[in-house]
Amino acid sequence: MMSARFVALSCLLAAVQGAYCTNPSKPAAGQCEAASAVTGFNTTEYFGKWYQVGVSKQFFEEFERNFPICVTAEYSLNAGGYVNVVNKGYNSTGGMNEATGKATQADPTVAALEVTFGGPVAAPYNVIKVLYDAEGRYSAALVWSCSLGGLTQALWILSRDKILPETTFVQLARFACDTGIDADQLGLMRTVQNCTNA
Repeated sequence: MMSARFVALSCLLAAVQGAYCTNPSKPAAGQCEAASAVTGFNTTEYFGKWYQVGVSKQFFEEFERNFPICVTAEYSLNAGGYVNVVNKGYNSTGGMNEATGKATQADPTVAALEVTFGGPVAAPYNVIKVLYDAEGRYSAALVWSCSLGGLTQALWILSRDKILPETTFVQLARFACDTGIDADQLGLMRTVQNCTNA
């Protein structure tokens, strides 16, 4: 059973959109080439649990609005050489939604993956920026998916911690803008994961 404190905190889920792209370097529409996946990528270091602290509005509305609390993504190596993907989200009554999928990576040193959750077509999953903690480990990541010439786009900000400092969030959002991804047009929202069950 969910505690009263958890339920109260869940009601404070922030779906706040900011204005980050005051002077975007390039137009985003129709440009899936706007941003490049990280090179020199350490896939093993990326494994483990990530908290979603930012998400584009359309993706949130389509996939997460009924389970918007403590949204996480967890990655691990599959025995067949794939990457296991487990996405979870909760709601204020304690309900949980889980989606499992797999990702393939053509080059383990380039953060460009293709992810499928059982459908016939895999979606691109490109890590375009990573930040490091004091020990040199990945602590935050900016992920972009773009297909059909830019008609379908999604943007995520992931963190190893449930709460990402505002300055770091803005840094990643503005990085997206600087590469030509219009985070404002995509409605990048900050999601606060105040919870104890994930």
